[in-house]
Amino acid sequence: MMAYPMLRAINNGFFGTGEGPETYGYEYKYKDYDHDDVHFKNDRDVTIFVIAYIRRIALKNYYGVSYSAWANHQYCKSIQYMRTLVLLYVALVCAQLALSVSKPRVVCYYPNYRLKVNPIETIDPTLCTHIHYAFHILDTNNNVIVDRVGARPDIYRRLNALKTRNPELKVIVSVGGAKAPSEPFSNLVNNSSLRAEFINNTIAYLKQYGFDGLDLDWEYPVCWAGNCTAGPQSDRANFGKLLRELKAAFDKQSPRLSLSAAVKAGKPGGPYEQAYDFSALAESLDYINVMTYVLYGPWNRKTGHHSPYQKCIDYSQSYVTKGVPNNKVLIGVPFYGKVFALKNSSQHSMGAPITGAGNTPDGHNGAAYYREMCDLVKNKSWLKETNDQGHDPFAYHDNLWVGYDDPYQK
Repeated sequence: MMAYPMLRAINNGFFGTGEGPETYGYEYKYKDYDHDDVHFKNDRDVTIFVIAYIRRIALKNYYGVSYSAWANHQYCKSIQYMRTLVLLYVALVCAQLALSVSKPRVVCYYPNYRLKVNPIETIDPTLCTHIHYAFHILDTNNNVIVDRVGARPDIYRRLNALKTRNPELKVIVSVGGAKAPSEPFSNLVNNSSLRAEFINNTIAYLKQYGFDGLDLDWEYPVCWAGNCTAGPQSDRANFGKLLRELKAAFDKQSPRLSLSAAVKAGKPGGPYEQAYDFSALAESLDYINVMTYVLYGPWNRKTGHHSPYQKCIDYSQSYVTKGVPNNKVLIGVPFYGKVFALKNSSQHSMGAPITGAGNTPDGHNGAAYYREMCDLVKNKSWLKETNDQGHDPFAYHDNLWVGYDDPYQK
């Protein structure tokens, strides 16, 4: 079996060739890459392949790898257990010379709109080094961060209670997100007085509710919602100033507060080059989450993988090339696929014509969660093609087509 796509590669990198997975408390049997071939010895939540460094894909002197995923509750051993869906980032940091594994950074995004569906208590905190509670927004009236529906002290208490099971866990608050408007961020960063007040207010907020740090998800400085004519050019330098000022203030706290950011995929010549002061990213942030997903969609008018393997590597390497330390760069790998409606069900290859976005039975807004793809491929007669056929993995049925990451390959 080849170590592709990234899910499979992470697994290989972790277990290597000399040790069996049973060393780590799991029982595996490999028949093909169908998902119920993975079995576990206990009923705790298990998200696959999250504690690993991929020695084999340390391409172009790039050694930091992360993993963005919708985590599965007890993986695909039993579909009914797959309830806990969180967006994962896994940072797998390696020493450049020895290529040896250092302690991984596993960042799990827990969205607040999943609170009723996936209660906090369903999270297995031993899988994560960081849990990002997403998303807060900017309260422009009081110049501070705030939960979308107001403060939820009980939620924050329950999140911090997970530390009883993992004392090293960090609970981080993420601010922004794809739906957050850029103008409040821009107004903040371009005013030095507002920046100073925001930093003081945010530190007080983090301490009040027991958060261990702040994650900034502004999409994006200068290039608001990807449009680089929408925001002022001053966003770039002044966002860098905010990062430096936050770091200086966070470093003075005891314990020190963590600082991170989600950043645009590093497509050469793309918006990321206009959006960021790379020296500020490198010097101020503990890590960056490169959003190497949704790189392809119905706007392309044909089928394509939204998180293609090689582009994930290349678009993260771009930040290393710009000077961000490789052990701070986290690659995003989604645990969901993008769904397309085929124009002709008999034409289902990569690059086939489409009529637009599609939806699987349990999907949402043109996305199919990985847990559902397990079931569709295994039990619902969906056909799949893999990279041994010359492309990233995808599955199709009737007029629906989904490009997604699959851990195994024949």
